[in-house]
Formats: sequence, structure tokens, C-alpha cells
Amino acid sequence: MGDLSKTMLLVLIPGILMADSAKPKKELHYDATLDFLYWQASEQGLDYAVQVSSNPEFQPKSMHWKHPSFEWDPGFRLGFAYYLEKNQWDISLLWTHLNSESQGHASSGGLHHFLEQLWTPSPYGIDALSASAKWNLYYDTLDLLLSCPCKMNRYFEVIPAFGLRGLLIDQTFKVKYAGGDFDLDSPIKLKAENNYHALGLHLDLGLLFHLNRHLIFFGNAAGTLLYGRFNVPEKVSGENVLIQLSSGHLFRERRNFIEVTNDLAAGLGLQYRPILSNKWHLYLSFAYEIVKVFDQNQMRRYRDQNPSNPQNTDLGLQGITLSLDVKW
Repeated sequence: MGDLSKTMLLVLIPGILMADSAKPKKELHYDATLDFLYWQASEQGLDYAVQVSSNPEFQPKSMHWKHPSFEWDPGFRLGFAYYLEKNQWDISLLWTHLNSESQGHASSGGLHHFLEQLWTPSPYGIDALSASAKWNLYYDTLDLLLSCPCKMNRYFEVIPAFGLRGLLIDQTFKVKYAGGDFDLDSPIKLKAENNYHALGLHLDLGLLFHLNRHLIFFGNAAGTLLYGRFNVPEKVSGENVLIQLSSGHLFRERRNFIEVTNDLAAGLGLQYRPILSNKWHLYLSFAYEIVKVFDQNQMRRYRDQNPSNPQNTDLGLQGITLSLDVKW
């Protein structure tokens, strides 16, 4: 009888252990992310002066367009997600913020070197001894998304997502011209704002390739159809030495209008997942991202022959993203 009991225990104990190990892992319900961004913002159409070199007969030999030196700046992205228990859908909220500042300075350079202004009305003057520009950008997005991770096999996973995006892009552009046709002590100044606030339908597609238990190679592509309003005030102030006029607003205009546009984004990166426990999962990621928002520069150059046409150029963002992602 004792031998039979021992035999039964030897048969049942492995089964009990296997049944215990086969219990489903604890479901993850929440996801919090913190991203550090180190991005460069740039925009076409922000040239503020032209350096012209001429021969002794004052015929132009070369022209160099001067624009702000676009800098790399830190930003952040905060996210929170909840995994719906009854199905495979996730709901998430993501906030991305970047504040960027770029500056530029140019001078005429002496004999047979001229510096021509580009932004103020030509009756106020053309040639300057020095010119400077400063561009500030505030970029914010708020995304509310539904996503459904689909595991194709043990290596490959697809994550489609859709939802709403709120977008705020506030730009300030300042230019100053001094000397030459302009007063040295009271230079001509341009101050322009270019603000776009919009709401749109956002689509996102993420692709994950599990290299092993800890490493994941990922990529994503996204786009948004945006409907929003531009607010573009521009003002020229200073002392006009050519017509002997000094004023806080030699020229002023404000435009408000509705615009439909879109943005596109893409990224590639590598994710590392150390094992903590069944309850807590930690993900560390490194990625490179590119973002383009179309038709964002709606400012006018009033020296142009047809200033009724705005710049209609694009805003670009690119850079490194470091992510900390905790699921529990």
C-alpha cells in the first residue's frame, strides 16, 4: 500500500506543478510613458536678408540667403493608457511639447558687399549694415487614441490606432535692420506671429519585430487631417530715415482664416525590456522621429512685388526620442 501511495504522488505532483505554471499571467491594465525629446525644428521661408557681393562696376557676383540657425532643443511626451478587459482594445492619451528658439545675424561686410532686407516695405529702405532675426516655436499635440495590438506570430506584431489630435503651433518671428538706409539708433523692426490651432482625425500604424525575449525593433507611421484657424498679425515699427517718419507701427496687418492641412510622421527605434515581474513590465526605448506639418508659414514678405501671397511653406521636426514605459 505504501508503494502505491508513493507511485500516485509521483504521478500527481508533476501534474499539480504543471497546472500551477499553466495559470494565466496577471493581466496588465495600465501603461504610463515618459519620453525625452531632443529635436530640431526648422521652417522654410524664414530667410531674413540677402548678402550680395558685386564687382567694381557694382554688378552682382554672388548672393547668399541668410536664415536663422535652427537649433536642437529638449522637449517631452507624456502618455497614459488603459487596457480594456473585455476585448483587445487600448485607450490612450498622449501630450507632446517642444519649445524651440533660433537666431541669426548678418552684416554687409564692407566695400562691394551689400545686405538687402527682405521683409519690410521697400519704401522704408533696402540696404542695411546689419540684420538679425529671432524665431520662437511652441509645438503641442494632444492625442486621444484607440488601438488594437494584433500579434501575427511569435515575432511580428501590428498595432493600428485611430483617434483625435489637438494641435497648437505658435510662432513668433522678429527681424531688425540697422544702418545703411535705416537708422542705427532706432532700427526698423518687424514682429510677426504665425499661430495655428486645429483639431483633426489621427491615424497611426505601429510595427514590432521581437528579436528575442528582451529586444524589440519597431517602426511607426502616422498622419493627421487637420481643420483649424490661423492668426497671423504682422507689424513694422521704428524710424524711417528715408521719409523722416518715426512710429510704433509704420505698418500693421492682422489676418485670421480657416485652413485645412495635414501632418505626417515616421519613426524607427529599438526597445529593451528587462524582466521585473509578472505584475510590472518596464520598457526602455531609443528612436529617431521625423514630423512634417504642411503649409505652416503663412507670413507675408512685404518687400515682395505681390505680398498678397503668403509663404505657404512647411514646418519640420526631427530628432532623438528616449522613452521610459511602465506597464502594470
